[in-house]
This record gives sequence, structure tokens and C-alpha cells, in this order.
Amino acid sequence: MLLHHEQPKRKSRNKNDDDRGLKLDIPDFDGEMDPEKFLDWVRQAERVFEYKEYDDKKQFKVAIMKLTKYASLWYENLKKQRKKEGKDKIKFWIKLKKHLMRRFLPRDYEQDNYLKLQYLEQGSMSVTDYIKEFEKMLIVCYLEEKEELRVARFIKGLTPAIATKVEIQNYDGFSDVCRLALKFEKHDKARKPYAYSKGQSSGTNSYSRPAPSKAKETP
Repeated sequence: MLLHHEQPKRKSRNKNDDDRGLKLDIPDFDGEMDPEKFLDWVRQAERVFEYKEYDDKKQFKVAIMKLTKYASLWYENLKKQRKKEGKDKIKFWIKLKKHLMRRFLPRDYEQDNYLKLQYLEQGSMSVTDYIKEFEKMLIVCYLEEKEELRVARFIKGLTPAIATKVEIQNYDGFSDVCRLALKFEKHDKARKPYAYSKGQSSGTNSYSRPAPSKAKETP
């Protein structure tokens, strides 16, 4: 029996118990020359490193085990080349990442993405998809700019019909502008079916009625 001042002992939970059901494995990287896939691999690896609290040396050791096919050959060649040149062995993830980015990201990758952002337009995309693409390009370009400039860049890429309505509204920052753009898109979509049905009922729709068939002449 426990006395009133005694607390029941709790079983110590293994930290790994909390990992059940979580996908914490880092995918392999085979050296495919696709910048988006490579950067996605780096992000996934670093999320796992952060969660498992690996130090930089452990991160390096885990990362090289995930290099396969061409990426593995490239790494082995990098080691030989550095040994031949009398350079120190790579032991840390931050150093390996630098070499990986130099090899698997095109030199003009950042510049190309900046140009894409400059000319990004909503076009046939929904406002939701445009927001996603806009934010993705900001992240890829590591672009940190004033809120006013970001808002202006975003509005400039909207379709004219939505941009005109957003511009005359009072808004407070980028998230507010996104909310307004979504609101006006929803409003426009809701009005179109109504306008068409109204036109049909009043006989003013743009579709011409079929000409009445001629009655057969009696012989």
C-alpha cells in the first residue's frame, strides 16, 4: 500500500518506443541527375538527422551508406582523388553535402530558378496551385525579401481578373493577399453557373436556338 506522500513509480519508456509507425529511414540516393530529387533527398536526410539528434560525424557515416550506384562510385572516386592530392579525409556531413551539391546541382540551377520566379504566372493554374508553386520557388531560390516586394511579385503573377480585385483591397501581408485571391476565385466560380442559368431562363444565352423544322407540304 502506498502512503499518501509516495508517488507510484512510472515505468521508464524507451525513447525508441515513440518511433513506432514513423518512417525514419533515409532513402537511397543513386546519383540521378535530377536537382529536385537530389534536394528532396538532402531534406529527408536532414530531417532524420535532426530527429535522431545525430552529430555531424554520425550524419556523415549514415549518409555515405545511402549512396548507391553512380553516387557510390562518385564518392569512392572523390576519396581516391583527395588522397592523391594529399587532402584530409571527409568526416563530416556538412563537408560531404558541399561536395554533393557541387556535383549534383547544375551551376546555373539557382539562377534558372530565380528567372522562373521572376516570370512565374498563374495562367491556367488554380490559385491554390499558384500559391504552392510561388512558395516553392521562394524556398528553392532562398529568397528573403521585404513583405511588400513579395506581395507585389505575387499579385503581378495572378490572372488579371483576380489581380485587379486584390489590388484595390486592404490587406496585411502575404498571407492576407493569398486569402483574398482564393476568395475572389471562389466567388467567380460561383457566379459563372448562375449567370449561365439566368441567361437560359431569360432567353438571352449565347447559344442560338435550332430553327423550327418546316412542315411537309401536302400533295
